Amino acid sequence: MKRIVLYIAKNNRKRITVLFLLSFISGITVPFITSYESELVNAVTSLLGMDVSVIDLVPIVTMLAFLYLLSYLIPNFIQYQEGLLYPDLDRLVKEPLISNVENRKYEILEDPLFIDKWNRIMDKMDDKLKELLPTVFGLTTTSISVFGMLIYVLKESREIALLYSLILIALFYESKKAANALYTLNKQFTSTERRIMYMNNITNKKEYIQERKIFNYTPFVNTKRIDFMYKERIEQKNIDFKFAFLSALVEASGYIATIIVMIIMFSQLKANSITIGFFIAFSRATLTLNNTMQYKVKNKLDIIAQQRIFWSEFWELVNTEKTEINKDFILPQVPFRSLEFRNVSFSYPNGTEVLKDISFKIESDKHYALVGENGCGKSTIVKLILGFYEPTKGKILLNGKSIQRYSQESLTKYFSVVFQDFAQYAVTFKENITLGNIVDKEVYDDTVLSVGLAAVKNKLPYRDDTILGRIENTGVDLSGGEWQKAAMARALCKQGEFVILDEPTASMDPIAESNMYSQFNSLMRNRGTIFISHRLASATLADKIFVIKDKKVCESGTHQELINQRGYYYIMFNMQKKWYWKESM
Repeated sequence: MKRIVLYIAKNNRKRITVLFLLSFISGITVPFITSYESELVNAVTSLLGMDVSVIDLVPIVTMLAFLYLLSYLIPNFIQYQEGLLYPDLDRLVKEPLISNVENRKYEILEDPLFIDKWNRIMDKMDDKLKELLPTVFGLTTTSISVFGMLIYVLKESREIALLYSLILIALFYESKKAANALYTLNKQFTSTERRIMYMNNITNKKEYIQERKIFNYTPFVNTKRIDFMYKERIEQKNIDFKFAFLSALVEASGYIATIIVMIIMFSQLKANSITIGFFIAFSRATLTLNNTMQYKVKNKLDIIAQQRIFWSEFWELVNTEKTEINKDFILPQVPFRSLEFRNVSFSYPNGTEVLKDISFKIESDKHYALVGENGCGKSTIVKLILGFYEPTKGKILLNGKSIQRYSQESLTKYFSVVFQDFAQYAVTFKENITLGNIVDKEVYDDTVLSVGLAAVKNKLPYRDDTILGRIENTGVDLSGGEWQKAAMARALCKQGEFVILDEPTASMDPIAESNMYSQFNSLMRNRGTIFISHRLASATLADKIFVIKDKKVCESGTHQELINQRGYYYIMFNMQKKWYWKESM
């Protein structure tokens, strides 16, 4: 937590300095108020004995009024300043975290532990930011108040000062323990919350509506959700008990200590060791101080302990291992010439082998197809090409150089990709295609037309500026095929030298698919392509087809060459041909 506060202070020196100064002034008013209240009571007592006049009370009352005014005005002004600072905090803290995501290794982003931590941090980020500065400055004010009170009491009674010092130390220790127990409880709930959120999505997202109605699985989903919660609660019983016990101990300690202090003060008052003014003023201050420790110090310590653990995880997330880039990486200053897989093997971190000694070569301005059964590794090959994964064995050569010598930015400039699991962005029609990048208007208009989206755009209420999706009330949703065309337009507008199409027609109807195939050459604008599809009709467009089986390339050649070989491709093609023939009957 110290690190995040220093980070914020470094970027907002003046305002943070002013806030700390105001917190100090707000805190120091408490012991001064107690001191002047004591003087006022003593003065009134003397006035009744005719030892002082009413005029002698004026300076004391005036000073008290001034201190009371400060005690109300300064906290409100601090709160106002904290509100002004919050937008800066959001920018300072979130931007480096979010911007670092694209530099992390792809396998880290798929790690469930990383996902849990990311969800935990992002879900609680706004709340933690909003309570961070109020907690820091509030504890500063309270600590100065308590410390000032101890100094004030020390002048009157060492015994009471020592007792309250011990109470504060005990409160701090117990609150820290309780806060750690609470955060552990919340932390262990993250995975359960993720599962429950998934179950909630099943019951309320539109893509599940039809099957939910048909299969009536809502009771089944509710049972699953309750099972997740019950299992987690069983595991949390000990933590629950520990937190409840420590919290109760903190509260009881303060009230018991207050009673002891009152007894000690009463005995000292009888022995004339303290004045009646001190007794009355400090009795009121004792109750205030106890409430302060119970509801402010304890609360602030609880929050700070949780904030400390939260920001520790935040910095772990910020410093998560990033993609290592060789200093000799090659910028994309030369045109794309070739990409070669040379005896490449790949296994996932869990040990599952996907590719084994696979070899093939692609060249610029040519069209290639990767075909094979689902799960044979076609999409994994794409991720290896893009540098998301590194080969377990073998080499991937780009223009004859190891692909590991290229930066991620270089690779993304070479390749435009339409992913099988393409994204649907709840932004405008145009922003869905450009994603904020500057695209020449002629290129944009031509691309929208060529992928078959011009008619769709013209029907939208605000054309290019129409919000897509259902997040906004005015949002317009597209069909699955139209969303896929938008993803294709996005890839083509990127102007990569080589285009990778991973199941690009999966959501399209047969007519739209046929139109895309007929316009294939014009769509690709003489750029090289890798076409990945389980629909072998698309493979006929390729100059060369690579057939993936048993984790490697088992056949390669043109469509006609593979048909003539009467091998695995021939069998797959004729099986699909029969399906289409049956459908046409």
